[in-house]
Amino acid sequence: MEKNKICSPTRVDIVGGLLDIWPVYTFIEDCFIVNFSIPVFTSVEGNLGQSIYKEKGEQNPPIQVKVSSPAGVYESSFSNIKSLLKESKQELSLLQAHLKYWMNFFKENKKNNLFFIEEKSFSLHLSSESPIGAGLGGSSSLCVSLSKVFCSLFHQSLTAGELIMLCRDIEASLLHAPAGIQDYIP
Repeated sequence: MEKNKICSPTRVDIVGGLLDIWPVYTFIEDCFIVNFSIPVFTSVEGNLGQSIYKEKGEQNPPIQVKVSSPAGVYESSFSNIKSLLKESKQELSLLQAHLKYWMNFFKENKKNNLFFIEEKSFSLHLSSESPIGAGLGGSSSLCVSLSKVFCSLFHQSLTAGELIMLCRDIEASLLHAPAGIQDYIP
C-alpha cells in the first residue's frame, strides 16, 4: 500500500488581507500583504491500495474518507468514486473539488493514472487543528495538503507557483468568487 502524509501550517494576516485578489491590487498603488505561518496545522493522509482485478459483477473496492476538525469527525465509506462525488455533505466539498480536478486533468492529458478510481482501494484522512471560521486560512492550508498528497499519489510534480494557482482555482470554484493567493504561500 502506498502511503503519504502531508502537513501544512495555517497563517495569520498582519495587514493586507484581500489585496491579493485580482483586480483589487491593480487599483491600489504600493499595496502589500504581511502574513506568517503558525503552528496550527492541517494534514492529509492518503493511502492507495493494491490494484484489484475485478471479475464481472464484482464490487468496486471501498473508498474510505475521514474528516477531522475541532468541530467533530465525519467518516464514511463509498463503493465507488461516483457515489463519493454525489454525496452532499459539506465536509466533502473540498475533497470532491480536488477529485473532479484530477479526473479532468488526466482525462484532458490522456493519462492513465486514474486506475485507482476503478481498480484500487484508497483512503483519505483530512484533519485540521484550525476551528472553522477562525480566520487562519484552514481551508487554504487543507487545499495545499490535499494537492500535495494527490501529486504524490499520482506521481505528478508542480512548482510552488503552479501549486498556488491550482489551490486558488479550486477554492474559487467552491466559493463561486475570486480568490487570492496569500493564504497558500505560508
